[in-house]
Amino acid sequence: MTEPRLAPTTRTTESSNGPMGTLDRLESCRSRAALAAQPEPLYGELLDALVGAAQATRASLMLVNPATGRLRIVAAIGLPPDVVGRDVTPRPRSISEWVFRHRRGLILNGEVHDQRFEGVAGKEVESALSLPLLGSNGALGVLNCARRTPAPVFSPDEQGTLERTMVPAAEILEQLENLRFSTRAGRAIRGARLRTLIGRGPSETRNYQMATAHRPSGNRGADFCERVAHAGTGYSVAVVDVTGDGPGAQALAALVQGLFVASAAPERALAAQIGRLNADLNCRLHPGEFAALWAAQLSLNGQLISCTAGFPAPLWIPADGSDPTWLTSGGPVVGALPFATYDTETIRLLPGDTIVAVSDGVIQACDAADQMFGSARVSEWLSENRRLPVERLVEQMIAAVVEFTGRPVPADDLTAFALRFTRD
Repeated sequence: MTEPRLAPTTRTTESSNGPMGTLDRLESCRSRAALAAQPEPLYGELLDALVGAAQATRASLMLVNPATGRLRIVAAIGLPPDVVGRDVTPRPRSISEWVFRHRRGLILNGEVHDQRFEGVAGKEVESALSLPLLGSNGALGVLNCARRTPAPVFSPDEQGTLERTMVPAAEILEQLENLRFSTRAGRAIRGARLRTLIGRGPSETRNYQMATAHRPSGNRGADFCERVAHAGTGYSVAVVDVTGDGPGAQALAALVQGLFVASAAPERALAAQIGRLNADLNCRLHPGEFAALWAAQLSLNGQLISCTAGFPAPLWIPADGSDPTWLTSGGPVVGALPFATYDTETIRLLPGDTIVAVSDGVIQACDAADQMFGSARVSEWLSENRRLPVERLVEQMIAAVVEFTGRPVPADDLTAFALRFTRD
């Protein structure tokens, strides 16, 4: 039996079709990979195309499982069906792992006598070829091919030809693995939500009722509301709208939430608290990242201190039917300017008085004629519906905006938060 032949992997591009139109089949897989909902069906087609080029009768395609770091069989020909989808058990002298680790191809004829490896090809196998799949960031996996007896052994020329064919195959596999990651990340984004003390729907605390409603946009922003309880004295609350969307927005929202919760304290003036939050964010965010928020300190006797930092001014709606008032004192968005300063205003709530804060997605929502919902319509709608329970108030506010735009999926996240002083 011959010793294994070792050959460095060649990274050149095949200029013409290989055996059985292999490159045409790979290009067909490439065009469908961009539209594929799931990568699994294309793994088998890719392996079939490569096996045709190698004229092999048995083959396996292995890729690194990102969850375990092990090689996993994603497609196979001439092997038991139950091996597909499984991680390969690590072995110290595994041929596939050697090829993957050293990024070099191997031709193996018959029994293996090299002490670096373990295993035997089997009496029915005349020759075997194992090649690494190389992507833009390193090795992706391994292709194993075998020919049954009687058949010619793999030659170095055949190895070189197949290695060139594997260049576009590796590009397609990398595209499919990115698709798999994007699909998994998309599911995580759709299901992700910050855990706060103001969840969706109504919540009741001492002397206050609170509720929030949210309709996400197609881009999946990360608006959130948070409450910090101060033992026996009151609460700090915030409604936050961060820049960006998807995982980046969620990471930024988590940072803002953590800094707000850590800095909220009844003995610290609200203006100083927001100034500190701004400074902490400014030195940690990338250019163009910031957060708009409305924050307030609530005492148990109905005193409310308000600060609007780049967020639409909240509306104070008295229970006695008098005109609502916008709470406009504050400053710029937090995180954008290193030395921003903030103002506050103090009001005294009576039992039944309500504060409602809505995101800019609500105010700037447009109908088919490109007319905005606008602050005036927000004030009018809330004045007419001020008697509603707070959970119905925010839910129906969002529903009114959706009806106004005629779009079930808004262009920007729609968020509404309401608190009502009850003096329990």
